[in-house]
Amino acid sequence: MKVHNHSEQFDGKPHAWCGRSDNAVPSDQFEATPSADRCKVCEADWFPHGQPDWHFQQAKEKIQ
Repeated sequence: MKVHNHSEQFDGKPHAWCGRSDNAVPSDQFEATPSADRCKVCEADWFPHGQPDWHFQQAKEKIQ
């Protein structure tokens, strides 16, 4: 199952940025998830020009 970027709706429930699933994670965790495991719609919205490798590495280090 793909991971979706969380879009805060202020109701305490996870909401996918794309609206396609309830398997949403906070943005910092989404950024640290490998591209192959992400929803491509959420990824294209969050990283319209792709996520640089250095950013992915920083995101992984941040959540550890």
